[in-house]
Amino acid sequence: MPAVPKRRRPSLKQRIEIAAYAMFEEMGIGHVTVDAIAEAAETNKAGVYRQFGSKDALVEAWIVDTIVRYRSMLDDLEYSFPDDPVAQLRGFAENIAANLPAISDRGCPFVNTIAEIGDSTNPLIKRIMAHKAKQAEHLAKLCERAGIPGPAVAAAHITFVLEGAQITAQNGSVENIADHTLSIIETILETATTEKPR
Repeated sequence: MPAVPKRRRPSLKQRIEIAAYAMFEEMGIGHVTVDAIAEAAETNKAGVYRQFGSKDALVEAWIVDTIVRYRSMLDDLEYSFPDDPVAQLRGFAENIAANLPAISDRGCPFVNTIAEIGDSTNPLIKRIMAHKAKQAEHLAKLCERAGIPGPAVAAAHITFVLEGAQITAQNGSVENIADHTLSIIETILETATTEKPR
C-alpha cells in the first residue's frame, strides 16, 4: 500500500499571512501588533520583518488579497453564467448576503480600514476606492446587458443596497437583513428585459 504523503507545513510567509489576515479582519489593522502576528505565526518580529519589511506592507498585502477575492467572485460568476447577466448580478448579491453574518461580527474589511486610516489621500484608501469604482462599473455593464433601464443608476442602487446591508448587519438594527437585501435586489432585477448580451 503506497505511503500517504505528509502534508507540508505552510511556509513562514504563509503562516504570517494566515495569522495577520485573520487578525486584521477580526480586530482591524490598528489593534493588531507585529508581536501578536509573530506569536500567532510561531515566529518572532524579525521573522515578520524579513518577509514583509513592515506592518504597513503586510496590511497592503491583506488589502490586495481581499480585493482579489472579491474580483474572483465576479470572475467566477462570469465564467458560470457567461450569457446571463441577471444570474451574475443575482449571484453577486447572494454571495454578499451569505456573508452578512460574518460582517455582523467584524464588519466590512474595506469600510473598517477606511474608517481606521481616515485619510482619503492614503495609498491604501485610494486602492480600495479604485476597487469599489471598478466594481460599480462592472455592475453597470451587467445591468446594461440585462436591459435594465438606467443601468448606471440601477448599479448605484444595487451598490447602495449591498453596502448598506453590510453596515446594517454590523450595527444590528434590522432583523433578517439578508432576506430584505435579496428582496430589494430582486425588485431591481425584475426590470430586466433580456438575459442575452447585446
